[in-house]
Amino acid sequence: MEADFQFGLTLDKETKKLRCGNCKTDFAVAAVTKKKSTTNAIPTESRRGTGQTVSLKGIISIEDSWAIPFEEFKRGGKATANTAKKLVFRRDGKMHAITWSMLRNDVSQVIEDGTIYATVPKRLWERI
Repeated sequence: MEADFQFGLTLDKETKKLRCGNCKTDFAVAAVTKKKSTTNAIPTESRRGTGQTVSLKGIISIEDSWAIPFEEFKRGGKATANTAKKLVFRRDGKMHAITWSMLRNDVSQVIEDGTIYATVPKRLWERI
């Protein structure tokens, strides 16, 4: 259903964390217990051309987080929610990946140079 992929995200002024207005998912839930080891290699076939990844654009580094432009965040959510697909981007020759279920556990919002970003701690991303 298309409504399942409409993100009415709202920012909690006190905690600076995001909450989905539709499903009430609290994006601030600690992800540490769900984090998988980053030492596991991702099979080559899931890295290249098999439709198992969705590339993100415009990612910047803000402190200890990767910041995703808000429109890219929503596009990535629509493309990967309820799937095993990973969101990926390349920075300084290294590929970084995260699943939607992992990403949504600890996301905040920040405005940098007039652009709204969803920020996700770097510790949640795996290098592939």
